[in-house]
Amino acid sequence: MLLGAVATMGMMAALIGAPADKTIVAFLLLLTGFALSVGYPLYTAYPMGLATPKTYPLASSIVNSGGNLGGFLSPMLAGYLLDQFGYNAVFTYFGVCAALCLIVVLTMEEPI
Repeated sequence: MLLGAVATMGMMAALIGAPADKTIVAFLLLLTGFALSVGYPLYTAYPMGLATPKTYPLASSIVNSGGNLGGFLSPMLAGYLLDQFGYNAVFTYFGVCAALCLIVVLTMEEPI
């Protein structure tokens, strides 16, 4: 989970400073998707170590609900930021979200 958050922050910083060349931007976005896909399964697997077989469905649904809420609200906020301030604001927003994720992950205790 740490790798996904740190890689996402790095990719967002690279996208802010990326030249206008669409090929470079497309490559950076591809790397961003790869970075996200590395960490994503771990967010869904984390409740397994904390929950019992009886309570795992509830724990997994809470994690999934948080992901769905973020997936619903983030594009709308990103679109608003794009309309008002441009691409740099969108990438900064997602970088800040990744930094917040990193802080939360660093404060979590690993299940035994």
